[in-house]
Amino acid sequence: MKKKICILFAVLWMGFIFYMSHQPAKISSVQSDNVVHVIKKVSKSEEIKNNINSFIVRKGAHMFLFCVLGILFFGSVYNGDNILKSVFIALLLAFLYACSDEYHQTFVVDRTGQFDDVLIDFSGAFIGVLIVSLIVKFNIFKKKIQVTR
Repeated sequence: MKKKICILFAVLWMGFIFYMSHQPAKISSVQSDNVVHVIKKVSKSEEIKNNINSFIVRKGAHMFLFCVLGILFFGSVYNGDNILKSVFIALLLAFLYACSDEYHQTFVVDRTGQFDDVLIDFSGAFIGVLIVSLIVKFNIFKKKIQVTR
């Protein structure tokens, strides 16, 4: 049941990424600038206020979106016994989707597909998969300790 839910949410999340990638450059820039404005308004740190820009926000959004996608992919493929295989498959799926997302952007008005963004997307997925796989590994280790007591 959990795998089916993860698959459903992964597909929905991929649709959300597709929707966000389908925004023309002007709309995407306005969205990024709005986030920058909010961050500057709520931040108490002068360093953040002076150094945050839409480039950082856009790349951070790439990483976040694919971090979540990596977690969902891992949950979709993990069957309870082979963590490394699940990590590899989840990262492969994330990489392939990142490539297809950048290719999709070449068809959107004033957008380009860049391999740099594929690497940023993959980095986000890697972080997400690393976190969730470490949590799974820790839980397995914890259960083994409880069994031996």
